[in-house]
Amino acid sequence: MTATAEEVKNAMFLDAIAKSEFEKVCDMLQMGQNVDVYTDRRESVTHLAVEAKDEALLRMLISKGAKIDHPDSKGVRPADIAIRLNESRLFEILLQSGSDLSAINPFDQSTLLHTAVSAGHVEMVDLLLKTGVFTGDLLEAQDNNGRTALHVYDC
Repeated sequence: MTATAEEVKNAMFLDAIAKSEFEKVCDMLQMGQNVDVYTDRRESVTHLAVEAKDEALLRMLISKGAKIDHPDSKGVRPADIAIRLNESRLFEILLQSGSDLSAINPFDQSTLLHTAVSAGHVEMVDLLLKTGVFTGDLLEAQDNNGRTALHVYDC
C-alpha cells in the first residue's frame, strides 16, 4: 500500500521532532503542518519531544496546541516518559501546561507515582508527592497486579 502525500508529510514532521530538528519543525508548522498527528504506536508529537529531551521543542509544540495527555497505544502519556527519563524540567512543563497527574494508565492501572517509584527516581517521587495529588485513593491505587506504588519499589 502506497503512502499518501499527507502521510509522508506527517511522517517527515514526526521524524523531525524525534531528531530535535527545531527549525525544520517550525518551518513545517509555518507551512500548515498539523500538530495533531501520531506515530504507528499512537505517540503524539509531545511524546516525541519528551523522548528527545528537548525543552524548547516541547514548549513550542504545546504553544501550537499539541496534546499533553494523549496516551499512546499502551496508555503511556508524555508525563510518564518524562518521569521514566528523570527529566524534571520536561515534567514541570507538562505540569504547568495542565497535565493530569491523577490519570491512571488504562492498560496496567499504574499511576505516575508507580512509574517514578519503579524507575527509582527519588526526586521525581518527591516532586509528585509535593503536588498534593497523591493522597487517599490515588496514593493507594493498585496496578493490575494489585501493587501500590510502595509495592513496586525494588530494593
